[in-house]
Amino acid sequence: MKNKIIDIVKKYPYGIHYSEIARDVLKLKNVNKQRCRKIVKDIIGDDILLKENQEGYWRLVDERGSKERLISDTVFVIVDIETTGGNPSKCHIIEIGACKIFRGEVISRFATLIKPPQSIPNFITFLTGIDDKLVSSAPKPQEALYKFSDYLNDAVFVAHNANFDFKFIERDFKRYLRKKLENIQICTIKLLRKLFPQIRFYNLDTISSYFEIPHYTRHRAEDDVWITAEVFKIILNKLAEKNISTLEEMMALQVGGSFLEFNFDLNIIRNFPQVCGFLEIKDKDDKLIYRTYCENLRQDTMNFIFRKGGKRHNQILSNAYSIEIQPD
Repeated sequence: MKNKIIDIVKKYPYGIHYSEIARDVLKLKNVNKQRCRKIVKDIIGDDILLKENQEGYWRLVDERGSKERLISDTVFVIVDIETTGGNPSKCHIIEIGACKIFRGEVISRFATLIKPPQSIPNFITFLTGIDDKLVSSAPKPQEALYKFSDYLNDAVFVAHNANFDFKFIERDFKRYLRKKLENIQICTIKLLRKLFPQIRFYNLDTISSYFEIPHYTRHRAEDDVWITAEVFKIILNKLAEKNISTLEEMMALQVGGSFLEFNFDLNIIRNFPQVCGFLEIKDKDDKLIYRTYCENLRQDTMNFIFRKGGKRHNQILSNAYSIEIQPD
């Protein structure tokens, strides 16, 4: 159970609240907050990888000194798969398409059909055009996945509705390669919802039409991944406009709130020291509207800004014009 908590905390670089761990990981219901917090704390124990702040947010302790990674220095691999069905425990991958993006440009592409250990259903053939004959001479899962694993390496895993693709590949890495898929996961749908809330639907057909991206052969991994790559380039440009420049901020945005129109400069916070001290937020009239003690001024301030908050939290951010610290 502790490993499951660590896995979910990894997805939240600026912290996840104990109540969310209790609800999503431990499946606790009708338990008061104090009891939830104690249960989570008892399970984690004295694990040196995790740390809780005063507000109850758990985050991963970065043994390398919490050095944030710039988006411009990060390699992303856009992934799309076709399968024999929607259930990862029963169905199989029949095609993988991928391309590698670095600094906003596609630098390489990957594509392979896979011969599954079962016949391809007629409705999948109707949807994708892939049938048993087409994959008859394709590599078997172990061979194809080995090549894909080598291509993916330690890049950030990006997909449209990423959880679907990630779960299938995670299952097959474990089944055929005896290895765990531990790459950071980015979902273009989640980022689009935060960055382009005016779009009504987020399927690839709607998105490609909205951004006027040419259609190729839909429901084929190699072509779908190309559309997703073009969408991801648009996302990267939008993040740059919003002054979101680190991978950690991108990850926090996809799981956190949607408030992006800050009245302050994020670069100021990026330069905060990683020490204990007080955080003070003031409005345009220099009136104090929020004050709290932080165990790590930079990490905890970023956590406060990007986390998914309620009405009071959003109100503070919308009125924040000055963010100051008093290190111990």
